[in-house]
Amino acid sequence: MKKIVHIIGDLSIGGTERALSSLLINFPNKELKYYVISLSGNGYFSDEIKKAGIEVFDLNLKGILTLPKNILKLIFIVHKIKPDILQGWMYHSNLIVSLLKYTFIRKPHIFWNIRQSLYSLQYEKKSTVIVIKILKFLSRYPDKIIFNSEMAKNHHLDFGYNASKAIVIFNGFDTNFWKFDAFKRTKIRSEFNITENDLLLGYVGRYHSVKNVTLLLEVIAELSPDYPFLKAMFIGKDLVQENEDFNKFLNLSNSNKIFLLGNESDIPGYLSAFDCFCLCSNSEAFPNVLAEAMSCNLYCMSTNVGDVPLILGNFGCIVPPNDKELLRKAIIFWIENHFSLKENGRRARERIKNNFPINKNIADYASIYLS
Repeated sequence: MKKIVHIIGDLSIGGTERALSSLLINFPNKELKYYVISLSGNGYFSDEIKKAGIEVFDLNLKGILTLPKNILKLIFIVHKIKPDILQGWMYHSNLIVSLLKYTFIRKPHIFWNIRQSLYSLQYEKKSTVIVIKILKFLSRYPDKIIFNSEMAKNHHLDFGYNASKAIVIFNGFDTNFWKFDAFKRTKIRSEFNITENDLLLGYVGRYHSVKNVTLLLEVIAELSPDYPFLKAMFIGKDLVQENEDFNKFLNLSNSNKIFLLGNESDIPGYLSAFDCFCLCSNSEAFPNVLAEAMSCNLYCMSTNVGDVPLILGNFGCIVPPNDKELLRKAIIFWIENHFSLKENGRRARERIKNNFPINKNIADYASIYLS
């Protein structure tokens, strides 16, 4: 039996974390045994992975004072497991697995997992930029570099990453989990006094400059006086009313029209409550949340980033990034044609079922792990 250690920054709510959790929980292969090391401690998906019978080690590499102790703990855990494969998830973890390899006499195979595009380094922290550049020079050493989108792969190859190691494994989705739920729709909308005569536009994602949430908020606030039945709901880390960047959009006239909920666990339920989903990012690779919204029968709008055209096909609306006027027109078009566009949402679900099933994702990972 092959032992595979997955190392990830944390297991909080996020696309990468959900992708790892989904892969491990749905993986039926008895030839592989998994372990997960979360570098920043316990998170939302920790318990979910543990319930599937997978051992999770929660470290705390954030604190400088405890850093040497935790690095030694990390090395001890990995050597105790004696893995056949070390799999990193995102840049910092990819660097760590590459360095861990050289602490072994019988060196494990190394896989990197990169799940973002490189439109510009300006959106990255300085420390992350340094790691990205280091990995470019190390990129000939891992056995495989797994990208979750063609755009992400092409961007990194253009940046100088080794082409011979690069493969693409698209994200996969369990459409039995990501599906419309009429009961949850009614329950959630009633909690926020949203009637079926209202139109609820939704967004799910973390608050970060690259996600460009403030542009969407600005457009919604401007449209609000002309469309009193238009409401919007934002879900994700730091998407809360206390965020000072949102103050100018949350005036009294739209206080009962724009809902900022922060993190929520029942994302399929909230997607069911939406009438439309909008992704407004300036950079993405393969945005999980877009496919999840499509799987819940939603008509979707998105900026033209990453593999969005491949995911959305002809069943939604795509606009250029950071184009306020075209985003505004796209939302107005949906408002004025929402009845007919519901069929696009139903067809969008079929697109996800046919093109991005979880079983295909699992089979692709199994193929490289067992090769």
